[in-house]
Amino acid sequence: MEHIPHLLIEGIITSSYAIGSSLSYIYIRGEFAWIVEILEQAIAEAKNNGWLGKNILGSGFDCEIYVQDLKEKHLSSGVYSILNNEWIIKPEKTTQNIDENKILEKTEEYSKKINNLATKLKNKENIDKDLLDLKRKIKRFRQSGLDTGGEYSYENLTFKMLRRNGSIKMLLDLQTTNTNNKLSITQW
Repeated sequence: MEHIPHLLIEGIITSSYAIGSSLSYIYIRGEFAWIVEILEQAIAEAKNNGWLGKNILGSGFDCEIYVQDLKEKHLSSGVYSILNNEWIIKPEKTTQNIDENKILEKTEEYSKKINNLATKLKNKENIDKDLLDLKRKIKRFRQSGLDTGGEYSYENLTFKMLRRNGSIKMLLDLQTTNTNNKLSITQW
């Protein structure tokens, strides 16, 4: 995983296609937590090259891969066992109070920060620390919402808006471009 992460990703894409799955998770035990960033980087690179996401290489096949650290709390409204054909945790219908304005404001705030990083990178400024800080901040922001308010927290819904409007992809693309620029033989 740590030396050739793309080989693992290729295997997951192939097996996902074979079984008709469009979503896969890589679960990482605590003692291998340092591999999470390597895999997330490789997943971002695969997405940038059209090997992950919607309509992979024009094939009509969609596939997403997520890395899940087993130390992180798993939250869902329900868990179903296919093996036993029964609900382990049956979801309950609830009514949610969602503050759309608060979500839109926070989404705009984070989108502006991501756009500012893109401008800095374009101007050949060093964004290493800012990029890492923002990525961690968004992750902690979302996790705090999941921990306190669950999947309908404004923090989680803000993250989903950022993912939907392309800001998360842009952030991952910035990370890939920044890394490529640093590793390039020619100076940019």
